[in-house]
Amino acid sequence: MSAWGALRRGPYDMLSGEWSEPQDSLYAARPSLTVRTAAAWSPTSMRYDLVNTARQVLANRSRTLLPEIKAAYDAADLPRFRALAAEWKGDMDLLERLLASDPRFLVGPWLRDVKAWGTTDSEKRTLEYDARSIMTTWGHRASSDGGPLHDYANRELSGLVADFYAMRWTRYLDTLDTALATGTPPAPIDWFAIEDAWNRETKTYPVAATGDPYRLAIEVAAR
Repeated sequence: MSAWGALRRGPYDMLSGEWSEPQDSLYAARPSLTVRTAAAWSPTSMRYDLVNTARQVLANRSRTLLPEIKAAYDAADLPRFRALAAEWKGDMDLLERLLASDPRFLVGPWLRDVKAWGTTDSEKRTLEYDARSIMTTWGHRASSDGGPLHDYANRELSGLVADFYAMRWTRYLDTLDTALATGTPPAPIDWFAIEDAWNRETKTYPVAATGDPYRLAIEVAAR
């Protein structure tokens, strides 16, 4: 009971309004220094709980780290901005490795199973595009940006974190870095264009877990 009490007071203690769930992770949000949620509105074993708890710890950390990054950017403190941006990217790399250690946190099985429904190459490509876009843009530009429905069904899954979420944040933070270094406004980013490019990829992702969740959870606790 004491362990569950620690969970209640710790990683699962961040309430999210009317929803009976913890806060969603800012890693899954379309990058912005003022983002507060990924969605526009917002388990079966000890191994799963270990990975999921460590995942939530990192998700909660994103909510304390981003304001520090914003403060450094607003103060035009380039060295501190770079240090904090590197910390953010490092946390996302750790999140990817953590998720990869449990098969229930892999994007590979999701895409594999969806493609299996197709009977032709064309059907498989269409199904894969739909499966990817459901987790990201939720359709075409009008609904994604105009809705806004992008990231409505965000999921922290290995593969999706590394190749989609981390890709976005790296692009964004590097753009802000350039702006600070050159004293110019940040270059605009067409988010839908780079997001939909991932939707149209056909990369095959692992369907088997790799890594030791216990050691990775210790690494999370040490940060």
